[in-house]
Amino acid sequence: VEFLRARKVTEVYILGFSHDGCVVNTALDARALGFQTFLISDGIRSTPLTAEALGDQDRQLQEAGVVKVSSAQFL
Repeated sequence: VEFLRARKVTEVYILGFSHDGCVVNTALDARALGFQTFLISDGIRSTPLTAEALGDQDRQLQEAGVVKVSSAQFL
């Protein structure tokens, strides 16, 4: 965190392999630390989640203020 703050980073963009673990937790942690957080939804590959589990995680992210975006927005 100190590394990012020392460089005046205010936004983080997250993607990864484990939606139900690292990706969600990293996004929630980033928001809790005050970073504007973007989840690149088509940049996540993981084991299939049930629709219910995915919905629960999406609600958590939305409530925390994580913004879901597509990689197409950056191309």
